[in-house]
Amino acid sequence: MTPFTSDLDRVSEQLFALRTNGGEEYCGAVIQDAMKHLKWNTRDDVYKSIVIAGNEPFTQGPISYREAISEATRQGQSVASR
Repeated sequence: MTPFTSDLDRVSEQLFALRTNGGEEYCGAVIQDAMKHLKWNTRDDVYKSIVIAGNEPFTQGPISYREAISEATRQGQSVASR
C-alpha cells in the first residue's frame, strides 16, 4: 500500500482505508514475500517489523506461518499480528 516510511500517520491512513470481503488470508505467504521482495534496511539499529492485520486464522494457505516467522526472525525482523 505504501513504501517503507517513517510517516506512521500515512501508514495508519492506508491501513484504515482498506476494505475486505472476507475470504482466505495466507499469512505465511505474506511474511515470506515481504522477506524476499521488500528492500529492508540492513542496519542493526533500525527496527524492522511485519504487522499483519486480519480476522482469519494464521494457519490458512500452503506456506507454514511458523516457518516464515522463524526465517524472518533469523533475518532480524519481528512479526506481529492484530
